[in-house]
Amino acid sequence: MEAENILTQTPNANAYASASSDKQFSSGRINPNLDSKLTAWVINPFVKFHGLEIFGNYEVAKGTSKSEESAQVVTPGSNTAVRDALSRARQLEERTWTQMAADVIYRFGDTENFWVGGRYNTVSGRPVSTPKMVYTKDITVDRIAVSGGWFMTKSIMAKLEYVQQTYSDLPTNNILDGGEFSGIMLEAVVGF
Repeated sequence: MEAENILTQTPNANAYASASSDKQFSSGRINPNLDSKLTAWVINPFVKFHGLEIFGNYEVAKGTSKSEESAQVVTPGSNTAVRDALSRARQLEERTWTQMAADVIYRFGDTENFWVGGRYNTVSGRPVSTPKMVYTKDITVDRIAVSGGWFMTKSIMAKLEYVQQTYSDLPTNNILDGGEFSGIMLEAVVGF
C-alpha cells in the first residue's frame, strides 16, 4: 500500500527510495490519532452453543488529536500564522471513530480441535487533516476473512486463511484511495 518510489529527504537533496517493510512498517494502517479528550466504549458479546461460537465487537471512540495546551501554537506576526491557526483548529476538532466486527466459528472433532470460521470487520471515522492531506468526510476500511484450522496439540496450531481488505472514501491524493488487497495465508503457531 505504498508508492513504488518514495521521496525521502537527505542532507543535501531529495532522493527516491523503494518502499520497504522496515521503513513503512505501518503501511495500510489507519491511525485514528485520538490522543486527547478521549471517550471510548466497547461492547463484546459472546455466545457458544455446542461447537458454534459467535463473537461481536462494537466500539465507539470520540476525542481530539491534541489537548488545548498541546495543540500547535500560533506565532503572532509569523507568515505561517494562518496555516498554524488552521492546523491548530484541526488538532482540536472532536472526531468520532466506530469499529464493528463479527466472528463466527464452528469447532468440530472429538475434542473440537478443528474449526472453520469467518470474520467481518469495518472501521470508519475521519482522520485528522494535515496541510498535505485534508479529510472532509469519514473514511471506511472493510475486512473479510475466512479460515480453517487445526489445533494439533494445545500449543501447536495450523491455519489456512483468505483475507480481503478495501479502503473507501479517502481523498483522491491519498495512495490508499480505492486501495484493496487480498490473498491466502498459511500459518503455523507454537505457543506456550
